[in-house]
Amino acid sequence: MPPSSVVFVYKGMRYCVYFEDHPVPHFTVETTEGNFRYRLDNLKPLDRSRPKQGTEKKIRKGVTLEDNYQKLWDAWDNNAEPYLPRRN
Repeated sequence: MPPSSVVFVYKGMRYCVYFEDHPVPHFTVETTEGNFRYRLDNLKPLDRSRPKQGTEKKIRKGVTLEDNYQKLWDAWDNNAEPYLPRRN
């Protein structure tokens, strides 16, 4: 399992950054329906599979509360660099 960080939990959903899972900055939300990945820059899904509409609304609300969006970016900025592919 790649190194990860649970950035925050909202309504039982875990918002995580999996550092070896990049290069596009994104986060994963672990729910009872499954795991769903979203881009950090525009919050669009990375995968074709999507949660139910009610779950998607909760996911988006969790990101917008307090400083959660900034926490996700901070987790990316502070931890993902060593796991990114080296550029020549």
